[in-house]
Amino acid sequence: VILRMMNEGDLLAQENAITALWNAMIDSTEVIKDVNRLNGEQMIIVQLKSGTPLSKELAASAIWKACANDDSDKARYLPAIDALVKLLRSGDGAQEQAAGALRSVCVNSPVNKLELNRVNGIFSLVDVMRSGSLPAREQAGAALANACANCMENQTAARHSGAMHVLVELLIVSPSHDLVECCVCAIRNLCINSPEHQDELCRCNGMVPLLQLLHLGTKPQLLEYVASAIAKACSLSEGNRRFVQQQYGRESLEWVINGQDVGSDTKRHIRAVLEYMKALP
Repeated sequence: VILRMMNEGDLLAQENAITALWNAMIDSTEVIKDVNRLNGEQMIIVQLKSGTPLSKELAASAIWKACANDDSDKARYLPAIDALVKLLRSGDGAQEQAAGALRSVCVNSPVNKLELNRVNGIFSLVDVMRSGSLPAREQAGAALANACANCMENQTAARHSGAMHVLVELLIVSPSHDLVECCVCAIRNLCINSPEHQDELCRCNGMVPLLQLLHLGTKPQLLEYVASAIAKACSLSEGNRRFVQQQYGRESLEWVINGQDVGSDTKRHIRAVLEYMKALP
């Protein structure tokens, strides 16, 4: 009934309908499954493209919620990506919702990642990270990380957008734990199989804030992300390897490995860094 109401009546009636849908989706995975089962994304996308400002914001939130809780077929939201990027560029309070939706639609969806790049969405995400609100920056950072995971085209677009410099600056300022975590993940994903990003990280002294986080006082999940980012950054960059060796040293890395609560994945990443250091001439 709610989905039908979103396609009928004037803009205010449609706004009330998507408000009701959003409220129903908040605490119910069953409602989210029903929306997907009934092809409700088509009506949500209509509101995203042509609804009132509130309807657009709620439509972005609905997409964020639907894709975060259901990995069944995110390609169905491909037609929404251009509108989400436009909402991201709007500069109003909906930036967080637009970035959050892009964060969710890009997880495990190669076609959505490429579509985001096609509509210049990587540049828009980096721009929000430069000047958006803190919540919008957090979601944009996560969206950038997801969009660049295993996607060379998006890694290239991020490099042309100056993403690495922005990420390092935010790491240094450290406005929130969530943003730091998103930035570390984005740096990690940008550096995977990319000597260009690894060298750029070295040039902008990005290893400094990463190594400052590599200690036992860092929360375990973030510590794993940091160790992984450092390992990826050293995989193809002699400059980063030398920096770790000179500024941090083998003994400090081994001390972290021997920490009581350090997880197996974190240890594996640090051991990889130690192996990279062994290969230095």
